[in-house]
Amino acid sequence: MAAYARIAIPPSQLSSAATIPFIPASTVVSPPNKDPTTALTILPVSNSDRRNRYYRSPVSFDTGKSADVKNILVTGSSRISFDSVTPVDRDSVAMKPDQQRMVVASADRSNAGSAVTCDTPPGDLAGQTIVVVGLGASGRAAARLALARGAAAVIGLDRRTDAKALEDDPSIWDGLPEPTSAPSLASRLSTHLGPHPLPLLLSAALVVLSPGVPVSEPTIAQAISQGVPMLSELAFAYDCLPAGLPIAAVTGTNGKSTVATFAGQILESIGIHTFVGGNLGTPLSLAALDFVTSQHGRAGSSKPIQAAVVEVSSYQMELPGRFRPKAAVILNLTPDHLERHGSMASYGAAKCRLFARMEEPDIAVIPSDDPLLERLAGEAGGHPSMAWLGRLPGCCVDHAERSALLQLPCSRSDASSGDAGGCAFPAPLTLDLSPLGAVGRHNAENAAVAALLCLALGLEGSGVSLEGVQSAVKVLRPPPHRMELVVVDDQDRSWINDSKATNVEASTAGIQGLGEESMAVILLGGIAKVLKSLDAGDGGSASPLGFSKLVSVLNRHRAVITFGQSGPAIASELTASGLSAPLIQCETMEQAMHAASDTALPDDTILLSPACASFDEFDNFEHRGHVFADIAQKLSQV
Repeated sequence: MAAYARIAIPPSQLSSAATIPFIPASTVVSPPNKDPTTALTILPVSNSDRRNRYYRSPVSFDTGKSADVKNILVTGSSRISFDSVTPVDRDSVAMKPDQQRMVVASADRSNAGSAVTCDTPPGDLAGQTIVVVGLGASGRAAARLALARGAAAVIGLDRRTDAKALEDDPSIWDGLPEPTSAPSLASRLSTHLGPHPLPLLLSAALVVLSPGVPVSEPTIAQAISQGVPMLSELAFAYDCLPAGLPIAAVTGTNGKSTVATFAGQILESIGIHTFVGGNLGTPLSLAALDFVTSQHGRAGSSKPIQAAVVEVSSYQMELPGRFRPKAAVILNLTPDHLERHGSMASYGAAKCRLFARMEEPDIAVIPSDDPLLERLAGEAGGHPSMAWLGRLPGCCVDHAERSALLQLPCSRSDASSGDAGGCAFPAPLTLDLSPLGAVGRHNAENAAVAALLCLALGLEGSGVSLEGVQSAVKVLRPPPHRMELVVVDDQDRSWINDSKATNVEASTAGIQGLGEESMAVILLGGIAKVLKSLDAGDGGSASPLGFSKLVSVLNRHRAVITFGQSGPAIASELTASGLSAPLIQCETMEQAMHAASDTALPDDTILLSPACASFDEFDNFEHRGHVFADIAQKLSQV
């Protein structure tokens, strides 16, 4: 239970700099209802240390007006200082430029669809050391953003001893407003490869973690315990995005890349220039970099970004910072990444942190048939308006009619002012999905969710209406390696690449998406994810890999071919679970593809939907998909 104390500031001090005694992060300062002075409620909003603490504080005035102090910096002198507070409705504080660090706490994102500019002042990280842990695409993008924000030193850490050093990567400096001479490069960039040195972490004003680096890693956990501020790359980037930028966020175990891609395609088709990225392809830091560099008089992207669709992983939500989307969806929750999260409850809680800072009229969407997600979403701490997948308000897909009903929720404030304690929901909208060219029933559902998210962004004035969304359905195309038609050979056999299906649930969706009239040869294999004993209370399972769930959908198809490191175990589990379709075992994917070509009949589908990770034979699922496509093209010409 937090301790309570009270701090009062005489109104006369509001016109000049006010200094408040230090308050521990566990303390909440709450004014009485009728106090004639101004009081602050102090609440921590991120990891903090004794040098730099960030708080967000609602400010109550005796006039009855209120404002939000977006960013109060607790300095090394253990005092909170700001210049003045203006009594407006929300998000108002005047601060010295050198104190305006990492702002945008809870701004009202109301400039929908218009060109927007960055709220972060140039050089806000001047004089500071920023440590970036993990030097993949996200880490390198974060390093570029830190340099653009004026960091005095950016130190890259990576356990891989063969990772390319930041100072040896000329792309880090491409387009940045800072000098690119050799002395400047040497003085501001450095890299340490191998185990992460704790002293380097402790020296940082801020540590930015790439998604692949868990907060449970011993040195990271120790640094956090000693008060080092840490953010995910996603949160670090978000702090530089304009307050007026509408953001749709997509997460879930399966389907998030496709939904994010579809939503971006819908908005672009309507004429809204949209950033699509995050966990999908382009790190959010690169979008933020466009805004920051434009403040220095340099052009960012050729056209200003008007909206963003961000795919979010559970890893990125371990340190979500102030990330607050306008609309967000958790598509589903099935066993995955349990080696990192430990249990389904912890995995789901990480996903639900997406909602933690959302408030009305933000809209959060979850499946209607998942009580665990519903409970965890309620415990996340935010207060968005809720919508549902599978019931209204939300979206409901009628596969027989090839259509979907879409309905946005009303807010609690609307409900409280409505008749009989309710509100008049907007009338459901009917979206015709028959023009959709993407393969699979699941893609009809993905398109409907993407349409709902676009409508939830509040961009009606920019043409995001049912009519605009409907006109975009025919142009929707899933990203590569998701039920991607590679080639139709001279026997009219369709070779489909679903390499992104790295777990059983994703493969189930892909196979079922072929439809009841299709006959297919299914390729399963790679490195399966072991589910046994990872959840609390799991006493073991007769299907430790989870492939028993596939038996009912596999039995109606031409054949099943297993391959790769887990191929024998998958074959054994399928057989023990009652597989009746012919089963062929191969060592490699290429051998499996030759066997599939020999087995498939005219008009059949040959589907790679492996339900496994790819690292036994390939660099990643993209590499696996490209190899499948190359071999399929060659076999189709034989």
